[in-house]
Formats: sequence, C-alpha cells, structure tokens
Amino acid sequence: MTTPPLSSRLVNVAEDAELRLVSLLGEHSPSLNVPQCEACINSGNATQLLQLILADKGSVASLVTHVPDVEEAIGSFALLVALIAGANDDQDTAATRSAVTGLGNAVVQAGDNAEATCGRKLRLLAILYNLRAPVLDKVEVLRQMMIVAGNFPSSFLRAQDPLGNLLLAEDEADDSGEKTGAAASRLSLTPSAPRIVQLMHSWQIDTEQRFALYQTIVQAFQANPLSGVRKQRFLLLSVECASSNKTAVAAAAKEAAIGAVRDPISLFAHQRNILNIPSISALAQSEPILFGLLKIFQEGKLSDYEAFLQSKGGEGAVLGKWNLDAEGCRRNMRILSLCSLASEHEEIPYQSIAETLQIDVADNKQVEAQVIAAVSSGLLEAKMDQLSKKVLVERCVVRQFDVPQWKTLQQRLQSWKDNVGSILSALEQAETSAATAAAT
Repeated sequence: MTTPPLSSRLVNVAEDAELRLVSLLGEHSPSLNVPQCEACINSGNATQLLQLILADKGSVASLVTHVPDVEEAIGSFALLVALIAGANDDQDTAATRSAVTGLGNAVVQAGDNAEATCGRKLRLLAILYNLRAPVLDKVEVLRQMMIVAGNFPSSFLRAQDPLGNLLLAEDEADDSGEKTGAAASRLSLTPSAPRIVQLMHSWQIDTEQRFALYQTIVQAFQANPLSGVRKQRFLLLSVECASSNKTAVAAAAKEAAIGAVRDPISLFAHQRNILNIPSISALAQSEPILFGLLKIFQEGKLSDYEAFLQSKGGEGAVLGKWNLDAEGCRRNMRILSLCSLASEHEEIPYQSIAETLQIDVADNKQVEAQVIAAVSSGLLEAKMDQLSKKVLVERCVVRQFDVPQWKTLQQRLQSWKDNVGSILSALEQAETSAATAAAT
C-alpha cells in the first residue's frame, strides 16, 4: 500500500467540524472574521484559516474564558492543534514552531490567573503537548505550562502532579518529605538528575532552549518559600548551560551563589563543584565578596568564616546585602567544619571538635549536639564514644579534593598496601614454619 502525499488542505475529522469551530469562536469573539474563515474552509485553505484565528486574540482566549463546557473547549482546541499540522503538511518547520508558540502563548495570556483558569489553561496546553510530536514543540509547550503552573506551584507542581513529577529526581524527597525510588543520601557522589533534565538529554535539546526552560522553572518556584531547594536545583542547571545570554547567565550565577551560601547542606552533592562553573568563577571579578563567601562555604572552616566577616565589615555588611541569616549561616558553617575535621581524622577527640567549632571545651553536651546535627544533615556517619570522649568516623563527605587530598589518599593506600603485605608475609612464614615442623 502506498502512502498518500501529505497536503495542506483541510480534512474534516467530523462532518462540518471546522465550520462548527469557527461558529463557536465567532460566537464568543465578535472580532473574528467568520465569513472569511468560512471561505477558507470552503476552499480548503488551512494555512490562511489558522492565520486568521491566531491573529484574532479573542478567539483562542474564548476557549479559556468564555466556553462554559470544558470538554467542548478541549475538543475545539484539539481541532486547532490539528490545523497546525494540516496548514504545514505535517512537517516540522519554522512555520509550525511559530504556530505552536503562538497558540500556546494565546492560552497563557488568556483571561486572569485564578487557580481555576490556570487549571483549564494547563488542560489545553497538555493537548498541545500531546498532539505535537516534534521535540522542539514539546519543549516550548513545557515552558509555557511552567509559566502557568508557577501561579500556583503548590497546586500544580506537587510530586503527584504530572508536571511536578517531571521536576523530581530519584534522590529528592517528594512533598510528604519521603524519598522516592532508589533514594541516595547526600554522601552520594552522583546524585540523579530530575526527570525533565533526562528528557532534555534524550531529546538532544541545545543549551539555549534548556536555559530558557530551566529559568522558567526557577521563576515558577520564585514565590514559594517552601520550594527553595527545587528552585536552587534548577538555578544550578541554568548556570551550567553555556547560554549566549550573558546578562541572564550572570544574574542566575549570582542567585545560585547566594542560594548555595544560604543552604549548603540540602544540595551538597549537586553544589560540590560549583566553583568550577565558568559563570560562577566570573563572580570573583563582578562580586568578589560574594565569591569569597561562597568559597569559604565550599572549602573553609568556621575560623575562616569568622575572619572573612571581620575583614569585610562584619555580619551586617556581608550577610545583610544578600538577605542571609547570620544564625543559619553559622549553624551550617559548624556542620561543614565538623565534616572537614571528620574527613581528616578517623577518631576525633571532643576537645578538637570544641576548638574547631568555637564552643566551650568543657560542654560535652554541646559537642554531642553538634555531632548529632552533622549526622542528621546526612553529610556524616559517625558514633560517639562518651566514655573516651571521642567521635568515631564511619563515613563523611569530602568538601574539596585537590592535590593535597590526592596525596593523602596515596599515603593511605600505600599504608594499606604495606599492612596487607605484612599480613601476607606473616602468613607465608607461618605456613613455612608449619611445614618444617610437620617434616620433622
């Protein structure tokens, strides 16, 4: 069987479907030129019909704001989406992408942003997403859906919602605070990416479009203080994109740096290499104090933090500029300092912890409280020997891994190698002695 050639002429999916669509749109949008639309239908000119409908702002908007029957609105919108394929011979061209963007924008801009209205907008955009196969169209519609969902993220971007689930990674907690899938701790070196990022990679979407999508997701979480971690996750993804929009990238880098200082714990594994991102490194010139503060939160200890604040005019001058909480910063800095200490020693006396964290050496309860806080953060696994007043480190994150850390690792491996060699030599000697004794 031969495949018939594609055509830009109208093909009714139901009798008089286009005529009824035009009649419905004209009923709710008087500015639509109904006779001209009917002439296009009679001549089979799908391209001009689509242009007339999209040019009339009230037509598409009426499906959001005026058509009372939701199912009728959805069916009519599906027919509009089908017109895009018909008008462009079902080809993925610049014209089809422009039409998809125009149709989606008309939905986004229609009416108000009340929750019920946004709900209908998302249902219409879902039709556009599902009926368009080209991945570039899908990315644009996803971006438009995020704009709408951002008005009510607590309603449309929850883990159980389709859009919210796309933004979730396997190692991130859902809205109930529980881990999903094969959850990984913050000790993991390779945290999994959000599902939407995996989609972008599988679709081979370029950095410009990924940057635009991730920035839209950041904006969707902007007004929701409970979504700070998810917002920061997509800020990091944004600055990792090599977008040509230098101004937007610089602004995102600054915001990501502030977020990494505000909460260096929740996304520790994701932010481990933040200083190596070019747009973040550029802050050393444009925002030297912010970059210096970020560097301390990535690599320094509490003593470095205190000295930095003092050299730059104090807490108010440094932290106030970016609305950072002094108590929260100090609390996080103590956790990170303890992790640095734990990565250097397998056994840590209480006194060393007290001195590093600048607390009373005689106050064992406060030392133990700091250890518990570090363990609770997920960055440290350790046990406390209260009799000998030592902390026994089992596992710990490594905050930086440069040449000195490689040398330390080399020394440890050499020590283990020597120890294993000594054990093997002792075993050989024991076997030889046993064989000699048996022979005699």
